[in-house]
Amino acid sequence: MLLNAASNNTSNLTWEAGNASIINSSIDFDISKPNVLNLDCCKLDFYFCIKVTVKDVNCNVCEKVVCIEKKPEPCEIKVNNVKESYCTNDAVNISWNGNTPSGLVNVYAIPASGGGAILLAGNQPDTGSFTWNIPSTIKPCDRQWNIVIANVDKPEECFDRSNTFTIKCCETTCDCGDWKTDSIHISEILHDEPNPDTEQFSADLKCSEKVKLLNNHSYQFTAPLYTCNPENCDAEFKWSILNSAGQNTQGSGSSFNYTFNQLGNYEVTFTPICGGKECKPCTIMVSVVKGIFPNPHQTYSTKK
Repeated sequence: MLLNAASNNTSNLTWEAGNASIINSSIDFDISKPNVLNLDCCKLDFYFCIKVTVKDVNCNVCEKVVCIEKKPEPCEIKVNNVKESYCTNDAVNISWNGNTPSGLVNVYAIPASGGGAILLAGNQPDTGSFTWNIPSTIKPCDRQWNIVIANVDKPEECFDRSNTFTIKCCETTCDCGDWKTDSIHISEILHDEPNPDTEQFSADLKCSEKVKLLNNHSYQFTAPLYTCNPENCDAEFKWSILNSAGQNTQGSGSSFNYTFNQLGNYEVTFTPICGGKECKPCTIMVSVVKGIFPNPHQTYSTKK
């Protein structure tokens, strides 16, 4: 027995054509609700009855009326409490109990004072859990929010919200971390046309190593890479060049240029700074010597 397609599936039920057969126990019917009952404005209880009349070979008649009430599948969502406050970049672990007919939910963050909702996840599988990483760009600070879990179909009929929580724009505390690389890079700066018989000097020196450089020559020094803790804190650098007479030249930045105008021994130091705190420095020793042409670079790098 099927809905009559000629009536646009709105009312009549008709038997399918088939061959007569003996029924000893039961028979299954596939019955769908008429399309006209798909109303967005209303909840639906689908109620129908089937009257079965059986006549045996002796013309004895038996009738049976079976009524069935088809209610919508239950939709139950209960959002569990989250923490009372979070900082930007924190992870909000959201969980809920219950089930939805579609097996899908939408996850929202909604300002408690009203305003536009943020869709965190659409058509999310109804697994009972979701993690929201609060972006650092969310504004304003110290605003109160709720998490809302809603059924994808007719969300206004099946949803729940969490307790109210606050998102704070907390200041990130930066601390010292580690050197990601351990070598200071040195490259010679050529002011004139390069001599084809002379190679431009370039080297990477590990912290505490020594190098020989030429007097009255200019060089660029570049600091190793440094990672603060946490990694989203950016490291700043200060540098210094200390000569044997105790004269100290200082500056800031991860790279600088310097010209040695006096012979002697120098200490070149890069100090990383995380959150205003000076961390473990990296220092190399430089011995400034007179150049011997045509190949003054052959004795540059020597370990301590």
